[in-house]
Amino acid sequence: QSSSQSSGTTTSTTTPSYTYTTTSYSSPNYTYNPSTTTYTPTTNTYTYTPGVTTTYTTTPAGRLFQNVIFDGVGGSWSSGAVVMSVAGTLTMNNGTLNIGTASNGSLTVTGTTTVNGGVLNISSNIGTGTATFAGAITVNGGQLNLANGTTVAGTGTVTAAAINVNGGLCVVSNSAAAGTLTMSGILTINGGTFRMTTTTGAGTVTSSNNLVQTSGTFTKTGAAVASFIFTATLGQTRNWSQGPTFTMSGVTTFSVAGLLTTLRLASDVNIGNATVNVNSGYFFDAQNFVMSGIAGSVFRVYNGGRFTTQNVGGVALAPAATGSIQTATRFFGGSVIWTFNGSAPQVTGTAFPGSVDAFTLNNAAGLTLNVNMRVQNGITLTSGNLILGNYNLTLQAGINIGGGANSASRMIIT
Repeated sequence: QSSSQSSGTTTSTTTPSYTYTTTSYSSPNYTYNPSTTTYTPTTNTYTYTPGVTTTYTTTPAGRLFQNVIFDGVGGSWSSGAVVMSVAGTLTMNNGTLNIGTASNGSLTVTGTTTVNGGVLNISSNIGTGTATFAGAITVNGGQLNLANGTTVAGTGTVTAAAINVNGGLCVVSNSAAAGTLTMSGILTINGGTFRMTTTTGAGTVTSSNNLVQTSGTFTKTGAAVASFIFTATLGQTRNWSQGPTFTMSGVTTFSVAGLLTTLRLASDVNIGNATVNVNSGYFFDAQNFVMSGIAGSVFRVYNGGRFTTQNVGGVALAPAATGSIQTATRFFGGSVIWTFNGSAPQVTGTAFPGSVDAFTLNNAAGLTLNVNMRVQNGITLTSGNLILGNYNLTLQAGINIGGGANSASRMIIT
């Protein structure tokens, strides 16, 4: 093969490396009609540069590229109903790359994906798009839309490892179509914007890793439902942390899934006007950090959930700006499992419910009640004294106090 380029067009090059099983391949001023069904050049990178539009409309046949650099200034490349596979890396610099357009299309990238500019749409128009990114996605500029269909049929479904947003815009649903993202790696937002929804299409993220927000914006716009779900296998922990210059807006619902999964604060977290739900069988560990929010923010732990805090103020009723939870609305069910494990003297706080499923104290400095407490199923004094003060402790019939023999540093003091 030889290489030449003039007037914004690309002719036969020495750079493409791809394998596909169709009868022909076309790009501007370059047409290859193989005598066999497989063509494999020996070089490493296919670069698309002309400012024109190329659309593949053939039936799914499978095109395998080694590395792809998309630099189509002013142009677009639509995969149509084909399977596009990149064995190496995918880099977006300019132009628009559409995976699903008028029908189903799919993209698989084995290496890393970098969006420096342009627009990468996993679904577009009325077509559905699916994508699997085995390597990390980094968005430095431009826009990555997981769903950009013009109708509800144009959904986008993406499986990804880690996503790093340093600039530009990463959108789960940018249109009327629903976007679904399943992640195994960490979502890190260092700049730019990560948007759950834009208009009426729902956006759902299921993450089996941590959420790290050092700067930039996490947002949700439009009337659609936005859901961010932390999940794990049995007994694992997912961390949530924020930096001091981070912005969060829009009503996204955060929740925990996966049996005995713990969502743990690794820093103070401000959820804006979002909602956090901890359902039955799932755990929330505030450590010694604070979850706060603005008007409209909600934090709930439902019956059967577990709540752990090291905060000296425990949990206080709204609108008090004390304790582990400082959202506008704070709800704790009457059958939640509680653990107080600080290192300084703690109080339960005024939002502590009068009834709990089970209770553990593991604080050598002790805990003082701010409300009456009724324990339904179990109480454990691992370390520290439980000081009743002016309040009552009621134990369900048949409950034993666990944690070992009573001592001067491990007892109930009336």
